[in-house]
Amino acid sequence: MHTSNVAVSALLSISLFFLIILYSHATSCAPCARAKAACKPFDAERARAKARAETVQRSRVRKVKQQTDAEWKAEVSRKLADLGEL
Repeated sequence: MHTSNVAVSALLSISLFFLIILYSHATSCAPCARAKAACKPFDAERARAKARAETVQRSRVRKVKQQTDAEWKAEVSRKLADLGEL
């Protein structure tokens, strides 16, 4: 019983050590620090404009897909009708 407690304690110590190293690396990494310094504040108006543009683009794509599907359906129906005449 004592051995398993020692093993668990050692495992927790090692895990804590690696978490501390990982955290210190993530918070002190030079490229990350530069990127954070270069970050611009959140621009709500720009985000809204981007969302509107994406919505319009999705709408256009959906309309084109619906048109293409209708054309394919008409073409398949025509070909099936031609086959039925044979």
